[in-house]
Amino acid sequence: MRVPTIVDLSQAWGSLSPAQTDYIGFLALIMVFNGFLDGSAYEAPDKVLSDPIARSEANDRSNAALTEIFAFIEDAFPELFGPDGEHPLWASYSRERRLVADVLPLWPDASLKQVIIEGREQ
Repeated sequence: MRVPTIVDLSQAWGSLSPAQTDYIGFLALIMVFNGFLDGSAYEAPDKVLSDPIARSEANDRSNAALTEIFAFIEDAFPELFGPDGEHPLWASYSRERRLVADVLPLWPDASLKQVIIEGREQ
């Protein structure tokens, strides 16, 4: 068995129902929007909210959405993440040791687009 590649991840994503991808996308929107409201990535004059309590609450909502994304995705793909409380089969029996940089080139660029759309790695 081998470590899943970006092609495997793309195929797994394609197996989700439209409702599942909509849910993950909506959670991602909640996470990013509340991260924007939190303003941790911005200097003081660029923060949207001035109230530190409101920013803290937005941060909590962003973190909760990220936690839900992790849980939902891990449950949706037991072949990638393993059944609850167990390692996936590929990790348990994999003899191949590849660097993460070789396995998961996740930065959105042209090569990633080719992998997802054309189903081939470079």
